[in-house]
Amino acid sequence: MERGGRWPGDGTAVLGVGLVAVGVVAWSALSPPLGDAVGACCLASAGLLVGFLAGSRRHVRVPEQAVEPSGDATISFTREGTVVSWNWAAERLFGYGAEHAIGRPMAQVGIHDVTDRRRAEQDRAASVAREQAALAEAERERDFAQLVIANAPIGIGVLEGPDHRARMVNPRTVELSGTTAAKLLGRSIDELVPEVAHVVRPVIDRVYDSGKPAVLRELAVPLPNGTTIYADVTYAPLPGDGGKPAGVIYLAQDVSDRKQAEAERQGLLAIAERARAEAESANRAKDEFLATLTHELRNPLAAIRNAVITARLDEPRRERALEIAWRQVDQLVRIVEDLLEVTRISRGRIQLRKERVSLATVLERVVERVRPQLDERGHALSVSLPSRGVELDADPARLEQVLDNLLVNAAKYTAPGGHIDVTGEYQGEEVVLRVRDNGRGIALEMLPRVFDLFAQAEGTLDRAECGLGIGLTVVQKLVELHGGRVAAFSEGPGTGAEFVVRLP
Repeated sequence: MERGGRWPGDGTAVLGVGLVAVGVVAWSALSPPLGDAVGACCLASAGLLVGFLAGSRRHVRVPEQAVEPSGDATISFTREGTVVSWNWAAERLFGYGAEHAIGRPMAQVGIHDVTDRRRAEQDRAASVAREQAALAEAERERDFAQLVIANAPIGIGVLEGPDHRARMVNPRTVELSGTTAAKLLGRSIDELVPEVAHVVRPVIDRVYDSGKPAVLRELAVPLPNGTTIYADVTYAPLPGDGGKPAGVIYLAQDVSDRKQAEAERQGLLAIAERARAEAESANRAKDEFLATLTHELRNPLAAIRNAVITARLDEPRRERALEIAWRQVDQLVRIVEDLLEVTRISRGRIQLRKERVSLATVLERVVERVRPQLDERGHALSVSLPSRGVELDADPARLEQVLDNLLVNAAKYTAPGGHIDVTGEYQGEEVVLRVRDNGRGIALEMLPRVFDLFAQAEGTLDRAECGLGIGLTVVQKLVELHGGRVAAFSEGPGTGAEFVVRLP
């Protein structure tokens, strides 16, 4: 209470541990000449309750000249609540005189101190106001959290219980799942993601046991529409009673685009690596081809040179020398023709002149041409065709070229004294030609590349004897120009080889 102040009021007034006044009330602090303020004096309208609260244990009496003329009931009392003054208006209000009231407790004269009760009521009111404010703030925080969760760009949900059932899912979770919230809520983890439940369940159990978050990276989750999404999923415990988690909250980030981009990047890296390996292989093949070409050209030229020298100096051996020279010239012509043929085929400059041809006729001309080479190496050749013959629509010159290359290849890769079989037959709408030898065979890893340009199997024979490796490339290209296909078969080195041509 400030010194010298006044506090008008309407209704019930409470001052310190003093009294209650009902009605129009005016409270005044006691001022000099009484010295320092020791209490308060209350003046009320006629018929109303008024009181004074002493500020010290000593009795303080309001001067009679100040209260007696007043028409308001004026009462003074000690801090302990003992009445020390009682004017005539108080006598009229309460019905008994000062001699009966002075010295008695206020409660006995009808004045009750309700300060503690009012203070408690005020405290309760303040507490209720604080609780209401806190509740309003909590509701605002809750609404804000719900707004954030509802608009979050990641899937958020809560799993509860031993079966890890969905208690809450946000719209992004529903969107990622490709279904509805009603089909998610209340479902166990085995029902939500049956395909990966065996992966997810142990992680959630570990979160319950440890109370620490856990993360699954790039979890593949099949969807009802048949597609699969990839997600980084974080599982974290929700605080519960006794320090144990009451549930698990998950945050699912869709990383399908990142996964696809990574797969594409890896694919491009793989393509680049294959291209690099193929380029290196092609470069090695080129080097090997040039080295082989050197041998292929040098050997016939050396033989021709020696034959010419012999023919000039040694009359008795002239005929044999000329025969050798002719054969080597033929070999050189074949090399050049094969090179030119590959170039023409690769540039699309070959045009087929198809006609109805007899396979027997074609084979007869080819065998006649390669017979010297077969005889030189001591190979036995067998040809088997149906008695009714085999006819097909083909370019006869190109078909001869195919069979010529296959027979020369068989003779070259078969040790002296070997055996070569040629067969032809109808199979459905196709004519099937087979050239089989009992030569060195083909390594299994070489089979997929046997028709590649410049490819040749490693062997024990001299490099020059192996040839340039372009004859089979010519075979494949010419067969494909006819709308057919060719394949090589072998069980490995030392088992021989078979080439099968299928033509429409």
